[in-house]
Amino acid sequence: MIARSASFALLACGLLLAACSSTPDAPWSQRHETFLAVEEVAALAARPGVVLVDARDPEAFAAGHLPGAVNLPPAALRSTGDDPRGKNLLFRLGGAGPEERRIDAERYAELLGAAGISADDTVIAYGNHAGQADGSTVLMILDLLGHRGDLRFLDGVGVDRWTAAGHELAFGTPAAPAAKTYQARPREGAIWTAREVAAAAGDPGVVLWDTRSTDEFTGVDRRKNARGGHLAGAKHLDYAALLDAENRVKPADHVASERDAAGVAPADLAGKTVVLYCQSATRVSLPYLLLREEGAERVAVYDGSMQEWLNDERYPVETGG
Repeated sequence: MIARSASFALLACGLLLAACSSTPDAPWSQRHETFLAVEEVAALAARPGVVLVDARDPEAFAAGHLPGAVNLPPAALRSTGDDPRGKNLLFRLGGAGPEERRIDAERYAELLGAAGISADDTVIAYGNHAGQADGSTVLMILDLLGHRGDLRFLDGVGVDRWTAAGHELAFGTPAAPAAKTYQARPREGAIWTAREVAAAAGDPGVVLWDTRSTDEFTGVDRRKNARGGHLAGAKHLDYAALLDAENRVKPADHVASERDAAGVAPADLAGKTVVLYCQSATRVSLPYLLLREEGAERVAVYDGSMQEWLNDERYPVETGG
């Protein structure tokens, strides 16, 4: 659940009152409900029903992590299937074939349950900054699975923020947590296939949001794909434009300004289905979380993204701005 629950909101208000007088992070923690300041995370971490998830690789986790955290690295979240070029590089969320891809709820439920996570827990993830495979992507996947507890992210590069605030780390690989049962209730229509994207061409009720860099969008940077460019009619707003110099999500008014300029403001998206894509469905996680936080229901992810589309000659592309 991205929208903040009433109980979480009451707790957060108390934390913010204390934080405002003690930490420079406090003004930032008021920006977006999903993205928390260090002291908020510190106050919540030991509470019942709260699970800290370190989204980095196991090596980075063992070298220093937040006390009590469990490790869910990007490799564990990837599909076991191959991409169109025979390499398992796509951050594909589903277990079916590329033409009928849906989220593999059974596999994810097993993974999450083994990590000691239930669908009603409050999950606070951290790692790299938002919009990275080892950052906020795990929260997007949880929301796609219909997670019912609150979903939050330690804003910025998590361990760096934590230690800069004077908090200690734990080291090594802890014993496995007590397993739980994770009951997934996947969001309907939230993962799109290439065929669905192609069929939506020209549909005024669908907004395609390209979250890659400008060079990728225009086709200058192919990222080792067979072709360069973007989906016809797509709006472009690089996810990185939503981050500040310290890789924290910009204040709400700054984000609103960026979205207005790109044609993806709430008014532009009202009553429409928003389909997010990037290279491999990871950078999309930042705008996904922001859209879900503001209450948008018709938010979908093109799972194969451009690593699929640009390497399949059946699908047309546009280049330039």
